[in-house]
Amino acid sequence: MYPEKITILIIEDNPGDVRLIKEVLAETNGEVYNFKYADSLSGGLKKISKNTVDIVLLDLSLPDSTGLETITGFSEKNKDIPLIILTGTAELDVAKRALGIGAQDYLVKGQFDGASLSRSIRYAIERKKIEVELRKSESQYRSLFEDSIDGIYITTKVGKYIDANTALVKMLGYKSKDELMSIDIKKELYVSEDERPGPDKRNKIFEARLKKKDGSIMNAEISSKVISDNGKLLHYQGIVRDITGRKKAEEELKKAIREKDFIASAERIRMEKEIHDTLSQTIFSTNLLADSIPGLWKKDRQEALKQLEKIKLLTKESQYQFRRILLELKPDAFLFEDLGDLIRQLAYSLQFRTEISVEVSIKGKHNHSKEVKEVLYRICQEALNNIIKYSCASMVKIELESLPEKTCLKIKDNGVGFDKKKISQKSLGLYIMRKRVKDINAALNIDSKIGRGTKITVKL
Repeated sequence: MYPEKITILIIEDNPGDVRLIKEVLAETNGEVYNFKYADSLSGGLKKISKNTVDIVLLDLSLPDSTGLETITGFSEKNKDIPLIILTGTAELDVAKRALGIGAQDYLVKGQFDGASLSRSIRYAIERKKIEVELRKSESQYRSLFEDSIDGIYITTKVGKYIDANTALVKMLGYKSKDELMSIDIKKELYVSEDERPGPDKRNKIFEARLKKKDGSIMNAEISSKVISDNGKLLHYQGIVRDITGRKKAEEELKKAIREKDFIASAERIRMEKEIHDTLSQTIFSTNLLADSIPGLWKKDRQEALKQLEKIKLLTKESQYQFRRILLELKPDAFLFEDLGDLIRQLAYSLQFRTEISVEVSIKGKHNHSKEVKEVLYRICQEALNNIIKYSCASMVKIELESLPEKTCLKIKDNGVGFDKKKISQKSLGLYIMRKRVKDINAALNIDSKIGRGTKITVKL
């Protein structure tokens, strides 16, 4: 029941029908109505332009408009005003079709009473409110899609674009979305067929080289996701990030391997990536879910509550990430942090960002120096990042034995493993790890075999 006065505009050229509507609504209890009247479509549109109207009752047979043209003539300029069609029995089929082009309900003249008309008015107003909110929500989704600094795409399973945002169009050097969407992804986008994501790269983050329109090569990090319905693949969607600059910086870093500030430079690049890739993505996802809540609340409150729980988890993850970044910006903070707690935070973040199961075992609580805690934390962090990027693991086990007489850190996964003979001893990641353990007089051992996972051990 609406306690406020509802303003109804009746667009009807038959005074007898207008009088009947007023009479039947007078029979209802509780609702208070304010009536306005027009005997033509043009007259009704003028009334709307000069007055606030909550709902319109519209006859389909007017002197200046008849049939479905009356609906389109009204809806083109008044998409947010709820509309109920008044029709004679002969026009019933037309009235039903009108529901698909803007009307919320239709009533047959002479076949409704005050209760049914009042109920129809209430429901029409509510449905229109939901429709308007959904339209705003869809507009916000589209705005997020188009305003993202990263490229976003949706493709068919055979390699044709369904949609792409402006950032991706510009990133790949095309003049328009239509021009980009006309290419054959399989043949024209990836530098080599091996870099195109197969089943093993779906729902994962991977790197690939993409061909821009002018023939130049762009290094990209791609997050690909499978969209399905009841097990049936519908399409792929994902995010493309241009990491050409980052790759170039990494190459420059390798060239500076003998410089004193090598480790600091590597940390700066890694931290920039952490802020951009992890924290900003988590905040983006939180905003996306938050924008969807108002419209979803009207349709499905249980689903809306589930989304609120996701926002809660994303917010918690943002706090962990922010705290971790602050820790890295202020190394002296390692003096006041327990190493076991730091390891658990890394494990929580890994489990939140991926589907990898993480088991953590902490034995002892010896208060090591800041330098030792920082080195062990960094090695664990680097190992977990590599597991996400390369291992395809489903399980990770972290063991920390932190005693006065000995300290041992082990990180083990059940991923694809690698052939140590084929890994360059000048590898950037290995160099940094070896340099770190050397600085604290520790020993590093990396054991890996194809198909049997990888185990990293640091003993002090």
